[in-house]
Amino acid sequence: MFKPRLIRPIHESTPTETITWTGAVVLMFAAIVPNAPSKMLVAGLLAVSMNPLAMLVARARGTWNFGPASNVIVMHYPDFLLVGVAVVISRVVTKLWPTSRQGSVTEGGVFYYVMELLDGIDLETLVKTFGPQPAPRVVSILRQVCGSLSDAHHHGMIHRDIKPSNIFLCRMGNEYDFAKVLDFGLVKVLDDNELGLTGEGATTGTPAYMAPEVSLGNAVDGRTDLYAIGCVAYWLTTGHLVFEEKGATAIMLAHVRNTPIPPSERSELHVPEWLDRIILMCLAKDPSKRPASAETLTQMLEGGNGAGSWTVKNAEDWWLTNIPENAVPMDTAAEEPRRRYAGDTTI
Repeated sequence: MFKPRLIRPIHESTPTETITWTGAVVLMFAAIVPNAPSKMLVAGLLAVSMNPLAMLVARARGTWNFGPASNVIVMHYPDFLLVGVAVVISRVVTKLWPTSRQGSVTEGGVFYYVMELLDGIDLETLVKTFGPQPAPRVVSILRQVCGSLSDAHHHGMIHRDIKPSNIFLCRMGNEYDFAKVLDFGLVKVLDDNELGLTGEGATTGTPAYMAPEVSLGNAVDGRTDLYAIGCVAYWLTTGHLVFEEKGATAIMLAHVRNTPIPPSERSELHVPEWLDRIILMCLAKDPSKRPASAETLTQMLEGGNGAGSWTVKNAEDWWLTNIPENAVPMDTAAEEPRRRYAGDTTI
């Protein structure tokens, strides 16, 4: 019995030169991602060759008749030209990237980035693991943080995201409890033109440690970071956030409207009255009622009774007891690894 045979229609067209999305993506990739020009050349050629290859396969299967095979080159040669442009761009990018990102490039053209490897524990993990900290140690940590912020403020930079997870206690040689302030990814540079103003309606930072003026979109300066230091001090002394509302918006509103409970009333440890007063001063809604600068806050902490009682021996004993050298990194649900790169960022 005769059965009709289904004949697949052959698509006929005359190809014209065109730039495809593949060529455009190769160009964008070269401009964004630093890469060795030789690698960019190989990767780019492979990428833009896929469309011509697909055309040849379709021609071999009889589904596309575009005339001579040379028409493949006629149609896609603009993409191959873009690969050449991408190679030039990659050469420029690999030279500019290290100067802007503090990285470097090997002789083979491979970009690399060097970061300090810190061996220690951040303040969030510290309190979650070991509970609230004694007042003398809190003062010692805060003084170091103030020193770091003082230098940043002196150069016109506001951190804007001071929080326990961005302050790392580490071991530096024979020095223990060395505090490092990390993640300057949200830093704001103040100059005569900006006058310290954030963008209209902008809120940047972590709600639990965000000063009222940030939530309200008002001017920010060094005292904005001092508010966050007050929140960090509250966490260290009590093991609690200043305000424990549910949801980011509710927390931000609490920082704008509510009066914090003194740390001494929420801590299981003794919080001296003078430290209580300093922390609450940092948490003032009005920036003018906070310490005038990080240097001023340092002087206030140094003037407190017992401020210097956390000795080098105290710090060494604590570390050798709780986080000895070559110990297995902590890996519980409430804890983070104790090794971290200084360049790590969070938002």
